[in-house]
Amino acid sequence: MPITCDRLTILPGETLVVDANWEEFNEILEELGEKRSSRIAYQKGQLHIMVPLSDHEYAKERLGDFIKAMLEELDIEFCSLGSTTLKKLQC
Repeated sequence: MPITCDRLTILPGETLVVDANWEEFNEILEELGEKRSSRIAYQKGQLHIMVPLSDHEYAKERLGDFIKAMLEELDIEFCSLGSTTLKKLQC
């Protein structure tokens, strides 16, 4: 049975994990669009959908700021990509 976004209700702080294939993952990404409050990941046949709490976002930002400052201090090149979806293996 296909997964449709209009059937999903996920409250802040909750994570939903469902079996899905790569095509279903891409269909959900397309349906939800770029401007969404949920985090969506796909790994080994499972779709993970999470609606983070503001506490998660605050901690994520602080940790990211710390890591960026450390990398800059150590003169290590980096590229911050945020929640970018990589659709093929990049080596």
